[in-house]
Amino acid sequence: MRAFAATAVLFVLLLTSLPLAQSPAPIGVISAAGRRALSTAIVNDQEYVALDDVAAFVPLTVREDRQGGVTISVRGKTIVAPRDRPLVSVDGRVVALPAPLTRMGGRWLAPVDFLPRALSLVAESRIDYRRGSRLLLIGNVKVPRVTIRVDPAGAGARVTVEIAPPAGVMTVTDPDKVTVRFDADALDLAPVAGSAPAVTQVRADGPAGVIVTLAPAAGEVRASTSNTDTGARVVIDVAPPSQAPESSAAPATPAPPSR
Repeated sequence: MRAFAATAVLFVLLLTSLPLAQSPAPIGVISAAGRRALSTAIVNDQEYVALDDVAAFVPLTVREDRQGGVTISVRGKTIVAPRDRPLVSVDGRVVALPAPLTRMGGRWLAPVDFLPRALSLVAESRIDYRRGSRLLLIGNVKVPRVTIRVDPAGAGARVTVEIAPPAGVMTVTDPDKVTVRFDADALDLAPVAGSAPAVTQVRADGPAGVIVTLAPAAGEVRASTSNTDTGARVVIDVAPPSQAPESSAAPATPAPPSR
């Protein structure tokens, strides 16, 4: 009987805990130290991060108060989060959040938006969260958004690479591929749109490069770069495969047989 009761209690605990915390894909953190991953959890339909995990990127300390709230200190500046309220006080400035900070499993969790909205106000480093690509940028890192489109051009192709904000670009053309290098720490690379038979693959190459792989029969390749105040563009034109010209000369007359 006791075993049955213990099993029932365990089942109820598991059942009630499952909808509270889930584990989506980690957020990519890009800083001067390189690229790392930051785990998140879904709590009451909001995505949270653990403050002790964030401390690996931004030095901070956490102290609970008697009212059940928490105070976060960063280099002598403080963020005060009252209990069960979706807001914080950043050195006296009130900042709204989508959900309150919460404590789970002995750890303090904060909504992801806490990082750019509140923590960035006291951290010495810039903090920018790009929700669509799940990237957290810390410090003065160069991470341009890169979108690539492949369009057929007859039997050839045109590959258009858009970069925003603008960054230095270098292209290297080989018989089977075109490599595009960016003056950046990393890339915010969107999924490639479109396709063409002359281009077999477009993929990332290292932290700040892209490789456009060409079909074996692809023709001549030309790449050009243009810049504006808000972005840069690389256009790669792949010509149709060259064909050998047909001979128009009349067939030679066979020599008469010798006698």
